[in-house]
Amino acid sequence: MPDTARTTAFPEIRADARLAPRRSPRAADEPADAPGPGEPSVDPRRSRAGRELRYLGLVLGASLLLMPLLVYLAGALTLGPYEDGLAGFLATLYGDFVRLVPAAWALLVGPYLLFWALRLTTRPWRRRARTA
Repeated sequence: MPDTARTTAFPEIRADARLAPRRSPRAADEPADAPGPGEPSVDPRRSRAGRELRYLGLVLGASLLLMPLLVYLAGALTLGPYEDGLAGFLATLYGDFVRLVPAAWALLVGPYLLFWALRLTTRPWRRRARTA
């Protein structure tokens, strides 16, 4: 049976047509310029704020959890074990963080500030690459 029999049953589908995702119909009360499902948000501030919050969560989370362990490990290997062990070191560090001791803040928030400074420094190159 020829291939045309298959296309006559469904005239909108051709044998050589590529399948493309269809946009879902919009509701009657939805504005025409609102993004459909799976489309990026129209408001760039919303996506930028969401992206910044994700970066903050990732980098600050890693610096609050990973940095103290790396500092403890480096100190234990070079200077010897901390007298109260890892738990004592973490208690002292997070206690100083809560009491706003600058050294604890530099250790725990420093990686995010460094990440932010690096992004600001490289922003002209990223913007130039995006427009090219």
